[in-house]
Amino acid sequence: MQGLMVTKTEFERAFSRHRDALDITSHGKLMRLTAKAGPCPNWQGACAIYEDRPMECRLFPFTISVVATTPRRVHITAHNRVNCPQKDHLLPDETTARGLFEAFAREAFGSDRSVHIVFERGLAGKVRVFLLKLGLRLRLLQN
Repeated sequence: MQGLMVTKTEFERAFSRHRDALDITSHGKLMRLTAKAGPCPNWQGACAIYEDRPMECRLFPFTISVVATTPRRVHITAHNRVNCPQKDHLLPDETTARGLFEAFAREAFGSDRSVHIVFERGLAGKVRVFLLKLGLRLRLLQN
């Protein structure tokens, strides 16, 4: 498991008992988790928390690459550039994925911000993500 993005609520529910097995980076209201060794600590030949797994696990093979916030908006950028032989069978349709991403954003940041989701596709998607990050940084510097 590398770079799983979870809300603090998801962390407490699914990963708090595995703190010692994880590298944890806090990103405001979110946490990025990476297993120190091996797969996810909840993997025991199968997912031990499958019915209550975190949102990013439900979205797999979509992966959250960027979460940026402004006072009125949550920007989420996602991609599906994972090396998984079952990717095409697991990939949720975009409408379903958008609903899950919106639920993730509302759990983390509340319902008072609009949610903007970008599906990163190819070079154009990477450029759009770069410009989004740059624009948000510039906005923060101006405030």
